[in-house]
Amino acid sequence: MRRALAILALATLLLPGCGRSDRSPSPAERARAARDAAARKRAEAARKNLDRARALARRGDTEKAWAAWRAAREITGETPELARTADAIRKVEREARRKDEYRRLLDLLNRDTKAATPKERLEILARAAEAAREYLENHPEDTEHREEIEAGRRYAERELSLHRAYVEALAEARAHLAAGRYRKCIEACNRALGKLDDRGVREIKERALRALTPEGMVFIPEGFFLAGRDRVRTWLPAFYIDRTEVTNARYAAFCRATGHPVPRHWIQGRIPRGRENHPVVHVTLEDALAFAAWAKRRLPTELQWERAARGTDGRAYPWGDRWDPAKGNFGPRGTQPVGSRPLDRSPDGVLDMGGNVMEMTLPPDDPGGKHSGPVMRGGHWSDDFHPSYALTYARYPVDRAHQDSGSGFRCVLPAESGP
Repeated sequence: MRRALAILALATLLLPGCGRSDRSPSPAERARAARDAAARKRAEAARKNLDRARALARRGDTEKAWAAWRAAREITGETPELARTADAIRKVEREARRKDEYRRLLDLLNRDTKAATPKERLEILARAAEAAREYLENHPEDTEHREEIEAGRRYAERELSLHRAYVEALAEARAHLAAGRYRKCIEACNRALGKLDDRGVREIKERALRALTPEGMVFIPEGFFLAGRDRVRTWLPAFYIDRTEVTNARYAAFCRATGHPVPRHWIQGRIPRGRENHPVVHVTLEDALAFAAWAKRRLPTELQWERAARGTDGRAYPWGDRWDPAKGNFGPRGTQPVGSRPLDRSPDGVLDMGGNVMEMTLPPDDPGGKHSGPVMRGGHWSDDFHPSYALTYARYPVDRAHQDSGSGFRCVLPAESGP
């Protein structure tokens, strides 16, 4: 027994820690453990900040994502994981900028420029074309929208080219108008309208056409009017129309110049005394067509005559909607000098379209007057006159040989062909 106790005592002395259940760590061990614990805590905080930074970036909140990233960097310094997170945030920022550029580009490409001036439209289109080119250069990775942006770029560049040509022609038209070069103004307007149909250019062109109105004629601008009994909205190009009916004096000049037969009631081929300025009567369609050709004009179509008589508001008589026999030459007194009834006046200033004599027009299906007879329009002097004759939409077809003492004509000239 004593021997066993001695051996145990000897082992205790020879083997450190043998026989002890625990011992306190050394100061160095405690310091090392504290450093390890702090490092683990910092690493966990950095990891949480990086996770938060990536989550915020995915939601598009890059400002807060960078704040979380900086907090992680303060803890760990530069690390590969930190660099990868920074790249992820920058990628989100680039995509956000790309989407913002895309939205602004679409706004430019789709902007409604109808209310803009020509100069403003030019600037908008130039910006749109340049923005589309820059977007395609800066974002080759955006294959989803490339085709759409390419189409928008081509459209903007095409429109830009048209608008530049339009603006140049418009400036030229204005300069010609100011200088009184009306033919050149009209040519420039037509070039501008070939690029862009614009109301402002049409107004300039109308001013030039009006300035070229031949003597004795009235300019009727292009546009819509209400035609027929049913007042159908109808469009006509601009034209000139004689202010009054063709007179005996004008018709006599035609006969002298061409050898054309004079009206049958002229005694010895002379105009009845005192009636030089009365409308010529007792003429057929062939006579009227021959005169128009000699004068380098045409007979009016039904629509041209009606537009000149009733204006654009669809009125029943040239002077308005109420019948008034005092306005024009009606009843059994015979013809009167053209223009002697100034109240028988249309909105555009054409005279004698309500009374004096009925007038030959050409039907819609035969605007050249080669096949059918004329359609008589307007009222006239007569002992059997009725107010319905003077309605601006009333029409009376007759045969080609028709001629009487209450029928005459006036001429028109398409505005584009000029005097």
